[in-house]
Amino acid sequence: MAIAALLFVFSPRGGAFPFSEPNVQQISQEAGIILKATVSEVTQVGEGQNSLSSDPTMRSLFFEAELQPLYALKGTVALAPMKVSFETGEVSLPVENLVKGATYLVFLKASGDGYALINPARSKILADPKCPNAQPTGATLEDRLHAEFGGALDSADPAVVEAALTALGELGLSKDEAGLAARFIYSPDKVLAGCALVTLLKSGHFEYLGDAVAYMGTYPKTSSKEFGYAAKIGVVVRLITDPEVAVRLIGSMDSPNLLVRQSATYVLRRAKVRAAVPLFVKGLQDADFDIRYNCLMGLAETVEGKFIPEWAPVTDLFAKDEGKYIRAWQEWWEKEGKQQNW
Repeated sequence: MAIAALLFVFSPRGGAFPFSEPNVQQISQEAGIILKATVSEVTQVGEGQNSLSSDPTMRSLFFEAELQPLYALKGTVALAPMKVSFETGEVSLPVENLVKGATYLVFLKASGDGYALINPARSKILADPKCPNAQPTGATLEDRLHAEFGGALDSADPAVVEAALTALGELGLSKDEAGLAARFIYSPDKVLAGCALVTLLKSGHFEYLGDAVAYMGTYPKTSSKEFGYAAKIGVVVRLITDPEVAVRLIGSMDSPNLLVRQSATYVLRRAKVRAAVPLFVKGLQDADFDIRYNCLMGLAETVEGKFIPEWAPVTDLFAKDEGKYIRAWQEWWEKEGKQQNW
């Protein structure tokens, strides 16, 4: 089963989008036209209020691009040069612009006498012009998108591969696509490795959970793109609720990496994994507040009859007197818990 959409998404080879970003499934349904096209020219035409915000202080840069369509995946247009308008988002934090000479999948809506990108944050996905026409007779739009992005995994351009992996993660990988994506786990390009792991986990391929945890533990907290994917893996991992999957993270509670420990503790708490109880007790001494609290709540939510205020305080109460609650659980462990079969 595919995991729900992430709470945040990074642009290919860039930073986080400053907009609420729809995924490929949503944007493809909203678009009237989906084209594969090469950008011939990009011209800034002005500056004004951000179209997605009612705040008059939010300003955007507005552009017009000339595109040379290669083919359409949805809708019908003449394969002749055409102009589209778009904005790059809030001026102080613009999203990635279209690049002259690059090829994209663009998601368009009618605008006046022409067309516009339907969402500043996600209406353009970097593509490979050499990928074959993805329009087999009778194919659905979803089939065409899968063919397009699956074919792009063979691109020689890492940025195109990254964009395709991200899109496939949002569409949900087929069995064949999962095999193709898994090739990148051990790639020397660690950005692609991280992207592939996020995509695989989002599509429910938990056989790669160990690889994902290892990736998370490799990168300390920095501004690097690799750490960005390590953080995204952490977000996806935290969506796991199946106890049979969650139990694989027990060993990760002893990791020296904070992101790994935080993710493992959170998942094991949510899944109420009984085998984690001894490690929850140990984790009450962790240096990280969130881990200590999740361990305490993991105990309260897993041990029968303990999900009551004196054993399971809200965060503010725990922060005011951690020692009281931690000592209570440690005493319970020594008197009762240690003798039970976990």
